[in-house]
Order: sequence, then structure tokens, then C-alpha cells
Amino acid sequence: MQNFSARLIAARRRCALTQQELAARAQVSLRSIQVWENGTMNLPRPALLRRLCAVLGVTPEWLLEDDKPGDEKGGSEPVKVLPTWLETVHDRLGGMEPERRSALIEAFLLFLN
Repeated sequence: MQNFSARLIAARRRCALTQQELAARAQVSLRSIQVWENGTMNLPRPALLRRLCAVLGVTPEWLLEDDKPGDEKGGSEPVKVLPTWLETVHDRLGGMEPERRSALIEAFLLFLN
């Protein structure tokens, strides 16, 4: 369950989505996203899991994998984990349009490489 939480957070951040935006796009409650990410709720039902994966661009197998995040098992690309300082920037940009925030985060990541 802890690995599911870590992968869910990493995939959401890679997509430059806030918890609220992910909830809206996956048609689940914000509270569900919050408790899945902090590991205090059971795994989502299969239909909800498929919707989360569709929004995040990952497979259910990858999201539920027991291996470390970024492992390519499950047929999806590795998830880039944002540096801690960039996570803070991402969270503070929550009110920005998703496309603009994504472009800004991409620019930061390109600058780092």
C-alpha cells in the first residue's frame, strides 16, 4: 500500500496535477486522493483504478507494483520524481492553469538536466 501511495504521488506530480485536478479528471473525490496518497485507505476499486491510470498515463500493474518507483515493470515509462525544492514550487503553483504549470515544471526539469 505504501508503494501505491508513493507511485500515485510521483505520477500525479509528473503530470503536474494538483490533488484536486486529479480528483476532478478521474471523477473521484478529493478526499479519496488525499487518503490514497497518505496510505490510510485501501486500494481503489478496479474501475476507479483504471480511471486514475488513464489520467496519469500509467498502467494499473505499474501503479500496484511492489518494486521501487521508476521501475519500468508494468509496461509504462519510469516516473520522474521531482526534487524536493521543485515539489514545493509545484504545490505553490496550484492556482495556475494546468497547461501553463506543466510547461513551467518541464522548463525546470530541462534546466536541471
